[in-house]
Amino acid sequence: MSKTNHDHPKVGELVRDAAGRVGVYMGQAGPYAMLRPQGGGQEWQARRSDLRPFSPEGCHA
Repeated sequence: MSKTNHDHPKVGELVRDAAGRVGVYMGQAGPYAMLRPQGGGQEWQARRSDLRPFSPEGCHA
């Protein structure tokens, strides 16, 4: 995951949260990262410390 000086992903970057959901990083709200499904939809919050880079390797269709 590309890091900035605040140790969070860049807006638009795909990440995986602790629950295994993949989302687009939309920014932060207080202590939480705001994520949105890649195809659009309702945002959800995740702890920034729980975010991991998304890698398509290991994904099963």
